[in-house]
Amino acid sequence: FKQEKKVNESIIGMSRDAQFGPLIMIGSGGIYANFLKDVSFALSYKFTRDNAAEMLQKTKIFSLLQGVRGESSSDIESIIEVLLRLSQLVNDFPDIMELDINPLLSFIKG
Repeated sequence: FKQEKKVNESIIGMSRDAQFGPLIMIGSGGIYANFLKDVSFALSYKFTRDNAAEMLQKTKIFSLLQGVRGESSSDIESIIEVLLRLSQLVNDFPDIMELDINPLLSFIKG
């Protein structure tokens, strides 16, 4: 019997606004993405690690990622890195109008 690693599911994505340019998004993902309506947006222009951390902290899933009820935390730094790379991708390729990754799996440490 093989024990599967526990994961948290997030959604990340981007949509290109005609006035503001690319908007980066993160929130609760998987089957709960549409049900929970837990998302945070930020402009991709001059997007920084601090921007990524701040937008993640605004979501409900952030508490789960930090670890609840004795569970270890997820790899939050990797999620921030994915947001930074997504921002770079959509800034480098202006033909990308929309993009979603759901679920983005983050393994619980331990």
